[in-house]
Amino acid sequence: MAKQHLGTIGRPRATTFKNKGPTILLAFLVPSPDVSYPDEYAPKVRKYWHQVGRRIDELTGGLGPLRRIFHEGVNQGGEAGLSLVREVNPAGAPVIERLTAAGAHLEATEAQDLLDEQADWNACSQLTLRSPRVRLIVSQLVQETTLRRDQHVSQRIKDAVGKDDISVVFVREDHGLVFPEKAQILRVVPPVLNDLHRLLAEAGPAG
Repeated sequence: MAKQHLGTIGRPRATTFKNKGPTILLAFLVPSPDVSYPDEYAPKVRKYWHQVGRRIDELTGGLGPLRRIFHEGVNQGGEAGLSLVREVNPAGAPVIERLTAAGAHLEATEAQDLLDEQADWNACSQLTLRSPRVRLIVSQLVQETTLRRDQHVSQRIKDAVGKDDISVVFVREDHGLVFPEKAQILRVVPPVLNDLHRLLAEAGPAG
């Protein structure tokens, strides 16, 4: 399935995008700090989320209040969803907590059965499998489940977002989401993201 094209955006004036349908701010998730990563990774992650939060504030300051938050890996809304965010994205949780405190609603984004299926297939893919055919089957099932998750999240966003809503979606960079046809998609990509890519590449597959 082809992904929807996202225009590259520098620092546009937020008012440029008013009254053209729903607006979706797209922010990418990054791996949480881990002992296998370089020492400078953790402070870069903190800087990344600080910059994400600041850029969201700048955009919504011109566009209007943020109404909805969608977060990959979170299958509940409200306070229960915030507890899940703290588990799956501890570095970014303070930003999301602040956005909800300001009035944005955290949506139930994922389906639990698909999350469970993905976790099980991912666990299988980490096993030492002797058969090439079995390895291929497991790999295909991982990809198929990821696709079904993306389709579910895409539909959730389409169903929940109103005509003039301003929302933010927190998702992995290699997502396969398809957004509503008339939505304005603004990517929140702080410069420090390039540093994180470099550090993760240096850490290697084990990181």
